[in-house]
Amino acid sequence: MATMYTKVFEELTSHLNFTVNIVSQKIEYGMRNRQTLIWSGVMGEIVYNRADFAIADMALTSFRICFVDFTLPLIVSKINLYFKEPGICGVKWIGYFQTFSSRTWITIIMLITTVPLLLFFMKTCRDQSRSTVDLISENFICIWGIFCQQALIEFPKSSSLRVAYFTIILTAVLIMAHYSAALICFLTVCTHVLPFQTLEEFTDDGTYKLIVIRDSADYDIVTVCNEKNVAFMVMSTQKKSIEKDIPCKLSSITTERITNLVIMLSKDNPYTGVINYHLQKFMDNGMIMRLRETYSSQLVENKVFKPVYLFNVIPILAILCDLKTTTLVHTLSRELSQQRVMITIITFSNLMSKYNDYQKNIRLPLFVILLDTEETMYEFAKITKGIKPIFFPIWLVVFLQHLGNPLKDYCTHPANNIFNVDVSTQMLVLCYNRPILVEWYAIRDNYTRTFDLATWSPDRGLILRTQENLYARRSDMFGDVVRVTVVNNSPLVSLKNGTMDGFFGLLLIELSKVMNFTIKILDPVDSFGSWDPQNGWSGAIGKLVNNEADIGIAAFTLTNDRLNDIDFTIPLIRTQYRLYLHEPITPYVQWFWYFKVFSPGVWGTLIMIIIIASILLTVIKAKGFSMSIISDNYIKVWGIYCQQGLPVIILSTYFASLISYLALNTAKLPFSTLEGYVEDGTYKLLVLQNSAEYDIPLYTKDPLLLKMYESREDKEYLPFNLSEGFKKICERMDLAFYTTEVFKNYMGIYVQCELVHINTGRIDNNAITLKKGSPYTGFINYHLRRFQLNGVINKLQNKNPSKIPMKGGIGNFTVDITDVTPILTIVIGSMVLSLFVLIIEKVYYSFKTPNFKNNESITKFTYNLNVRNKLRKEYEKS
Repeated sequence: MATMYTKVFEELTSHLNFTVNIVSQKIEYGMRNRQTLIWSGVMGEIVYNRADFAIADMALTSFRICFVDFTLPLIVSKINLYFKEPGICGVKWIGYFQTFSSRTWITIIMLITTVPLLLFFMKTCRDQSRSTVDLISENFICIWGIFCQQALIEFPKSSSLRVAYFTIILTAVLIMAHYSAALICFLTVCTHVLPFQTLEEFTDDGTYKLIVIRDSADYDIVTVCNEKNVAFMVMSTQKKSIEKDIPCKLSSITTERITNLVIMLSKDNPYTGVINYHLQKFMDNGMIMRLRETYSSQLVENKVFKPVYLFNVIPILAILCDLKTTTLVHTLSRELSQQRVMITIITFSNLMSKYNDYQKNIRLPLFVILLDTEETMYEFAKITKGIKPIFFPIWLVVFLQHLGNPLKDYCTHPANNIFNVDVSTQMLVLCYNRPILVEWYAIRDNYTRTFDLATWSPDRGLILRTQENLYARRSDMFGDVVRVTVVNNSPLVSLKNGTMDGFFGLLLIELSKVMNFTIKILDPVDSFGSWDPQNGWSGAIGKLVNNEADIGIAAFTLTNDRLNDIDFTIPLIRTQYRLYLHEPITPYVQWFWYFKVFSPGVWGTLIMIIIIASILLTVIKAKGFSMSIISDNYIKVWGIYCQQGLPVIILSTYFASLISYLALNTAKLPFSTLEGYVEDGTYKLLVLQNSAEYDIPLYTKDPLLLKMYESREDKEYLPFNLSEGFKKICERMDLAFYTTEVFKNYMGIYVQCELVHINTGRIDNNAITLKKGSPYTGFINYHLRRFQLNGVINKLQNKNPSKIPMKGGIGNFTVDITDVTPILTIVIGSMVLSLFVLIIEKVYYSFKTPNFKNNESITKFTYNLNVRNKLRKEYEKS
């Protein structure tokens, strides 16, 4: 895989003309520490801007995309669970009967049964003295002995019987040879008995430990071989990359998870769009595909060689009867083999039977068709009628020189669509000695259109006449009518006076302009469509499956089950699934809001400033330090200009943050996660009828989702559209509506009550749908990517914003009494405490005051008595 990413990066450096500076090499992909919140490994190099690009098989996840940017997916890989192959082999008790098919066994039994009767008839004609029962039983035992490879006791003297027995013996030998050859395969193949077959059985088994990549894939995959009861969950491509280094044989089970491997860039990298543009060009011109095939071929170690029997090459021998064709085919085969290009030669009659096998096992093959007469042309035309899809391979049709060149007029000026091509068919035509490669394709008007793609001559080689890719060359659909089905009351698309509006509607109109097709709107349907085992697909998807429509316009959810029957464009909207509930009437008082305004670090700093400043001022005043008058006035004036300095700034920040908390009304829910909702069990689940959410239990194996769907309402009560669903949860407090954030925002102004939600952790991708195998899928995706690059998608999204006011918008927020309950509690508590202290003081002073007055009276009386006595003594002296 590293080789493939390196080659892609070398091509990018060549096209974009930039210099590579390798700053570091890591052995870990990287993860985020839950305590320190620090990224490690390759992720850390990108997140902390120590590198711009990461050349590694990085998996695209919704969590990583919050910190880094990703390119377009280069490799799509399955995630499997690998464990050491058990040494116990299962006994195939029916292996002795599986060597032949049931029809072959029936034929052999019929042969053993009928041949004795035939011999009885032949022997009766020569000797009628023996009884019928004896002859039949003897013949049966004799024939059974022949098939069991037992010799005849006595060879017959009659010539007819000798011929019959010789034929029977020869037939028995051939049958036994085939049986022995097939039986030895069954007996030598070890069928291992696995302890589990599915992910659920692995979980229930409980004896295996799960490991994932730590430092590298090489380390842990060898750990599986060295330790018992260890299972390694890793991508299949990563396992293949070290296939040769694994010291033991591994078994695997699928987890049914698929991941996308991409190139990683730093967040908001300005070159992300440019790199994605060139990567898309690499995909369109086949370079990425060629690198994948080269990489895959290097991983293949075990090859099975099968002999080619004479009857396999009989069609080739028949073709070689024509000397000119023989020479050309032989020359092509030899030249391509010398260039290490695999080549096989088949006839038109075998093309039909081999086509499906090629489609499953070969990626984008080249079919070279040699035509020289009208018979061969019509034979090939007849074959193409039954080939679906015809745009799978690349066709090179060569009109060979023949007496009179009977096909010259047709190959130079094709009229009707004789080869049944469509708009996405890649068919190149070389007409006799004309040195021009011409593209043939057709719209649905049954008219073959041509385009001179390149000049091909022996001396100058192949010279392209245009640099445009396939989708750019064939964007004009010449006004072809496209049938469009629309979901009634669907978000992001609407019908007004027969004209489509909304995001998806305007997007389809833009596509019709650049691709030049005519929109024919069919009667709207009531639902997106769901699968019913008896009736099949319903709704808009049913229209596509039944070939009643070409395109479905609505916010269709992309699921694996739907991909089996219809095609999707690239994802256009990415949103989250949520559970929406009626907001509880009783508001929730947040007692700690007044402390959440500042972080613990800020609170700690403020407390330290208050303590240190108080101690410092106490020391200054205690020591009697003084300042000059000028300095004192300077500090006072500076404090006036700063409005008393730091405290005002801190209080302003505190009040600004506090009002944000007070304006936010937090409803008290009995649960805050999906697990809590399932455990609560008091809420009924609502989903849209005939939607992707309705079909989730049919294809998911997530135990949490399955548990959640056990509380789903009966189908009769489920809503048909979004407005009906939100109306139901406004009417009842015990309902939860499972839908996406985009759908809720679209219906925001129609919701008559306050809603709260919990996140489910699931992501929904919305796209446009087309009928399965539509030739227009690639062309629409090409133009949608162009719309994304030139801003058309963003413009349409901004033109059709969500109908609910965005968070943080201008509005009047009122602070409810419950919002200030904590501070009122503090005020009332302070008042009660103050009264309590006042009462204590009054009681204390009531006991202390009388004693004080008595002492004061005694003191005054003593003083007066002393003065009187003094005056009296002075009077007596005088």
